[in-house]
Amino acid sequence: MKNLFQLLFILLILSACGGGGQQTAETTAEETTEETAEAEVVVEEPTEVKAVCIWENLSVREEPKKKGKWKTSLSKGEKITTTGETMADAEDDGREYVKVILADGETGWSLKDLVASDAYPAAALKETTIYKRPDILTKSDKSFKQFDIVAVKSVNDKFAEVVGKRRDGKWIDKGYVMIDNLTDNDVDLAVAKFTDQAIAAEEDSVKRAKLDEILNNEMFQDSRFFVAVEELYESTL
Repeated sequence: MKNLFQLLFILLILSACGGGGQQTAETTAEETTEETAEAEVVVEEPTEVKAVCIWENLSVREEPKKKGKWKTSLSKGEKITTTGETMADAEDDGREYVKVILADGETGWSLKDLVASDAYPAAALKETTIYKRPDILTKSDKSFKQFDIVAVKSVNDKFAEVVGKRRDGKWIDKGYVMIDNLTDNDVDLAVAKFTDQAIAAEEDSVKRAKLDEILNNEMFQDSRFFVAVEELYESTL
């Protein structure tokens, strides 16, 4: 009888231990499930990066679509910020829009293809050849003209990776140019933009008036383009 009581006592202890182990396993599983659920609801915040508009009068709209309400327009070479958020317009062949933040804090959506993210603006000091890769052996038959504004994506000792519209181009070109042929000075960029507008004028009288306005602006006196603008002005006389 004594042995029987001892056996029953041992069985009760073993049963209690087994139940506790099962409870611990179930508790651990529940905690793991809760932690996984919490991890799944974590949302990454949009990453803001510096960007450049590479198309003149690029529209900024309230919604990411062609028919979205127009808010304002961007100038080629204008510095903006992108959030990384993109949306496709199903009514416009799926063209993608990117969310932009302007210098004054205004936000909106612009065509992604016409915005260079993670870049800064620069202007061509003179006509400069476009290379396919950062190697002089990869010279192409295209070049950016003097005053053309581009977006610089990266640089090394000799070359800058750029994207932009050539004055005589129909769309956006990408490639590499000699870094020494570019300037990222803000005054130079302004002179380049306004001079390019003057060059586009069909009548010499209009072109001359625009160039004269640049030459008489005290802010532009120290621009590296100033002599070139004077020469253009003289050519219209």
